[in-house]
Amino acid sequence: MSRIRILPENVANKIAAGEVVERPASVVKELLENALDADARSIKVEVESGGKRLIRVTDDGCGMNHDDALLAFERHATSKLRTADDLLSIATLGFRGEALPSIAAVSRLVLETRAAQDEQGTRVEFAGGKLINVKPAGLPTGTSISVADIFYSVPARRKFLKSDTTELGHIASLVTHYALAHPETHFVLKTPTQEILNAAPVEKLAERVYQVFGRQSLGELVEIPAAEGPMRAAITEQANRMCTLAPDFANDARSELAQLIAERAPGDLNYVFFTNAGTEANEHAVRMARLHTGRTKILSAYRSYHGATAGSITLTGDPRRWPAEPGIPGVVRMLDPYTYRCPAGHPDPCPVCTGAPHLEEILMYEGPETVAAVILEPVQNGGGCIPPQEGYFQRVREICDEHDVLLISDEVICSWGRIGHWFGSERYGYLPDIITTAKGLTSASVPMGAMIVSDRIAEPFMHGTTSFTHGFTFAGHPMSAAIASRRRPSRIASAM
Repeated sequence: MSRIRILPENVANKIAAGEVVERPASVVKELLENALDADARSIKVEVESGGKRLIRVTDDGCGMNHDDALLAFERHATSKLRTADDLLSIATLGFRGEALPSIAAVSRLVLETRAAQDEQGTRVEFAGGKLINVKPAGLPTGTSISVADIFYSVPARRKFLKSDTTELGHIASLVTHYALAHPETHFVLKTPTQEILNAAPVEKLAERVYQVFGRQSLGELVEIPAAEGPMRAAITEQANRMCTLAPDFANDARSELAQLIAERAPGDLNYVFFTNAGTEANEHAVRMARLHTGRTKILSAYRSYHGATAGSITLTGDPRRWPAEPGIPGVVRMLDPYTYRCPAGHPDPCPVCTGAPHLEEILMYEGPETVAAVILEPVQNGGGCIPPQEGYFQRVREICDEHDVLLISDEVICSWGRIGHWFGSERYGYLPDIITTAKGLTSASVPMGAMIVSDRIAEPFMHGTTSFTHGFTFAGHPMSAAIASRRRPSRIASAM
């Protein structure tokens, strides 16, 4: 006798129900999604005993005719798909056609529905997955599904349900989430003793937040708008032309962006090397400084943060570097110009906060002929948003020039208008040899970073015998470049 057998349909349905229906909130979720897929503009959810005794979801959607009302309880019967190709363009919340038969298998279910074009509706009754009754009924357009005594036929499952209050809490959270996601739809959630939610249709998400959470919560939130039309257009236009290209090939999107950056960068910083993020830009800035000077040491500040990759986390001074140590060799740290908690006690003049004496002392200890660059943030962010004392960077620049040490300005956070100027170095009146940038370059909408290099530093690599090996698979990605190019200076300036 064969040991493998095909399960009876009622057993298969109960197994499927275990996958679809975990608790009353699972039933509400499936019925809410069906209502939304039916273009309902008003959905009422009624529950008793936390949904254990009764769940009723009523909507004013398109409804169903008699034949569809019966077919809806067949497994894998759905109006959402016709062919396998449709799986690639799903635009509905549900599509598998398992919800109703699975729910009906473990409850007493009544479906009442009428399509707008029909004169009368249909009432269908199930109990434990078995069809009990079908009859015509005078009904409004839309659908009402009542689910009573959930898991009555599966006592073991019912035993694991939580208290009425807990189950009701899950339902209330679920309905709230859908109400927030669909402000154009009227949502009602009620029990026999209270109306938990009654959110009339509104045009804006902020209005729905006010309905659900109240004025105080709305005041504590900031609405983040969807991408603007030009951003979406840039993505679509570039995708239609060229989605990707290796970084060692020329591309008009990259070239246009590089020109825009060079035009806006201060002084003679005219060469742009693209990366995927700010941490990669900092890694390459260190590599270029070492190649250009033939020296190895890099000075960074104790409270700084320069990124999470191996080299950048070593440059980082704050405690996030500790788990990554020992890190790359050659990194030396200096004290920060933190006037509020000055490590030197902030005498007048302060050897740390003025920039010159402390840096000069560090260079003497390390040997200035071994130091390739100093990397600093115009405003230190990871260490607590620490702005420098006026004149600090001018003195740092002077010391660097005196000892032929490069100055790298890590502006991954401070560039593109973040502190009122295109670049933080402009705000504090100094001209670095290299600027690193990222985040604001694309408004953080897609990954992109860049290293901006002065003519003096770049020329030997462009025309001499020294080579600079640079590049990542997606560096200067055409899609990212197209988006960044749409952030025209006039648009950024309007926000400054």
